This record gives sequence, structure tokens and C-alpha cells, in this order.
Amino acid sequence: MIRIAARYGNLDSLEEGYGINLIPLATFVLETYANADCSRFAAKELAAGGSAPDSVYDLSDASLNRKMHKAITLLQFKLEGQ
Repeated sequence: MIRIAARYGNLDSLEEGYGINLIPLATFVLETYANADCSRFAAKELAAGGSAPDSVYDLSDASLNRKMHKAITLLQFKLEGQ
């Protein structure tokens, strides 16, 4: 669920709607992926060249979203590999 929300740039709904605290994940990715290229993990809307007209998407939020998407995707793949 976290990976899909990150893929579509919708992590806010996890925090606001479901009460999932993403601060530990954000802290982890800011330390781990500080200088990593996470461009492949751009939100689907942004990868297509634009976002929804009513959404305000800060570039720092986009960078954090890409890093969180990369981290949670790698965790998912490692768990599936086991």
C-alpha cells in the first residue's frame, strides 16, 4: 500500500486518512539516499509530464517522494525474494 501511494504521489492520504506515521521512513531515506539518483521512482503523474490541475506539488516533496518510493520498493522486492 505504501509503495502504490508513493508511486502515484499520494503519501499524504496514508498519513491523514489512515494515520500511518511516515516520519521514520522519511528520516531513513533522507540519510540513506541523500545523494542517490532516484529519478526512476518519480510519481506516475510527474513522470507523464504533469500533475493534476488542483494539486500543488512542491519539488522538495517530489524528491522525498522519489526517495521513499525507492526505499519501500527495495524493501518489498527483498521480502518477496525471501
